[in-house]
Amino acid sequence: TDFDTKGKPDLVIGAEESTINVFAPGIGFNYRPTDKLSVFSGVYRGYSVPGPRANAKEDLKEETSIGGELGIRYNNLKGGFRSEIVGFYTHFDDLLVPANIGAGGVEGKTENAGNINSLGVEAAIGYDAGIANGWRFLNPYTLTFTYTQATLNGDANSLDEESIFAGGKDGAKVPYVPEIQLTVGTGIEFSGWGVFVDATYVGETFTTASNTVEQIDPNTGKPNANYGKTDDYLAIDISGKYKLTDGINAFVNLHNVTNEEYIVSRHPIGPRPGRPFNAVIGIE
Repeated sequence: TDFDTKGKPDLVIGAEESTINVFAPGIGFNYRPTDKLSVFSGVYRGYSVPGPRANAKEDLKEETSIGGELGIRYNNLKGGFRSEIVGFYTHFDDLLVPANIGAGGVEGKTENAGNINSLGVEAAIGYDAGIANGWRFLNPYTLTFTYTQATLNGDANSLDEESIFAGGKDGAKVPYVPEIQLTVGTGIEFSGWGVFVDATYVGETFTTASNTVEQIDPNTGKPNANYGKTDDYLAIDISGKYKLTDGINAFVNLHNVTNEEYIVSRHPIGPRPGRPFNAVIGIE
């Protein structure tokens, strides 16, 4: 609605209607051949809908996906051991990319960027030497690993030069999805105190679907720090807790204790650093 100089409406713009219907079923099963071993699987349909204005004005479609997984889980609680490995695959249709996800000072727009295939494997292993050996304290060891291969299925539909999907070709890697993620940890915990150490590794990623290594906009040939890669990095965290009295604990959390410097993003408007060394101390 426009307003005249007296603050009264003098023009009413016609409204539009839009309707989206989405059917998202899922099915899964879990089979336990023994008390410690189980096999599980499932297939599910997911969705994400655009805003009503974007759907009505710009004819944006809903994003849909079909995802499946198959895994095996083994738990031996008395022996202090547990493990799990899962394979997964997800296909996305009409991926919705929010406005200004690649903002460079120019207003972007929400759009359907195209289709994506994502597949990989997740694994987790945990062992507590304290439980396994009947010690008077806990001594856990953990390892989690994820491998992901996420690629465009067909050229990206984005025509917005500010979008991270602009210039994406069939088979290109999806921005900001690392192939490798790995975390290992250990610790020692008594009834009154505990100390834990975790190390996390994350692989490098492309920051745009054009998969350009140099900080140059392939559309214009001009320097642009939004393009290129993030850094792979290894971050080490240490945490501790101490029981002051029943129901009251003091704690300290130290993040990135080696103060590793790395680029975690190039959006918006150039490189962004990962979290530097920092400490949190408190009582709960």
